[in-house]
Amino acid sequence: MKKIKVAVITNAIPNYRFKIFNDLHNRNDIDLKVFVSFSLGKSCLLAQQNLNLFFSKGLNLKYKSYHKSTKVEQVEALNIPFSLPVDIFKFKPDIIISGEMGLKSLMAYFVARVLKIPFSIWTEEINETAKQISWIQKVIRNYLFNKSTSFLAWGAPAYEHVIANGVAKSKVFRCTQSVDNEYWQSTVSSFLKPDVRKELNLSGRIFLLTGRLVARKGFDKFFLAWSKLPEALRNQHSVVLVGDGEEMLNLKELVSHLSINNVHFIGSVTQQELPKFYAVADVFVFPSLVDVWGLVVNEALASGLPVLASKYAGATQELVCKQDVGQVIDPVNVNEFSEVLLEWCDKDLSVFKTRAWNVISPIDYKVTVNAFDALIKEYGK
Repeated sequence: MKKIKVAVITNAIPNYRFKIFNDLHNRNDIDLKVFVSFSLGKSCLLAQQNLNLFFSKGLNLKYKSYHKSTKVEQVEALNIPFSLPVDIFKFKPDIIISGEMGLKSLMAYFVARVLKIPFSIWTEEINETAKQISWIQKVIRNYLFNKSTSFLAWGAPAYEHVIANGVAKSKVFRCTQSVDNEYWQSTVSSFLKPDVRKELNLSGRIFLLTGRLVARKGFDKFFLAWSKLPEALRNQHSVVLVGDGEEMLNLKELVSHLSINNVHFIGSVTQQELPKFYAVADVFVFPSLVDVWGLVVNEALASGLPVLASKYAGATQELVCKQDVGQVIDPVNVNEFSEVLLEWCDKDLSVFKTRAWNVISPIDYKVTVNAFDALIKEYGK
């Protein structure tokens, strides 16, 4: 049997995406080669050891985009892949799948035209994050929306964004933004909550936040909203913030300025340590000001937690809106955010563990493998 040669173009393969590409790599009818823009060391160790990765040399730059709706900047990567066209030509693929809608994909599209093969794009973009793109990005994306053979959309909001840009539904294959649900459920269940509470010296209801401490994650909005609760009520409960980053000092100064007690800055932890904090939590808070997704929402739901999730994130739109597993928040509206927190200081949480699992369990990496497989079989013949 002749294998279908598939060229995938992306920045790197993170740990949470490894299973997807490993499954595709192990298919008897697919010859998968992943062209990465970042050095091989930026991909997870399992990907380095098991996948056919190739580093395409180029220039990696950073630029800032500004989100008017939430008044926050985001640092993004711009890759100029000098060697990518030649690298793809040498591989001679039957289909190219590119993981972005910028310069890299534009170059790869023209390679596909020369080779007379299908060109597909995978996209995570959602309507909310697309609002901030520059005019030249709009020109490139409109061109790619019209010229690409097919699309892989990562999550329902990304699917809706592609369709909104005039792409026929028959050309769009649905993926999922997923984590290893069973891992989070079983590992979190292995911890005894009273023991962890005692170890961390926590009291009352525990509100957990995790992520990189950068401005766009909205942690400052949470503390501003939390500070508006009655002091006596705040002192009954605990806030746990797991993560590190450039905003750590600013957040600690803000907490001090607002005279908030019972805030625990944990700092950076390993992936093996993180489930302990989900195990001890009662409510997960996700106040991001801009996110195409937000996998911490998946982790929290797989851990059985209700989620207070920002309306500006893709995960919220698919997993929390209309799902009764928490509540959608607007972190920019601090007064409204505070009212939501007040409500969740006293809400009955007993029903949310089962609800959360029912919502998250179908969001599995195998859905994405099947979507890639279906696209490759249809267009990569």
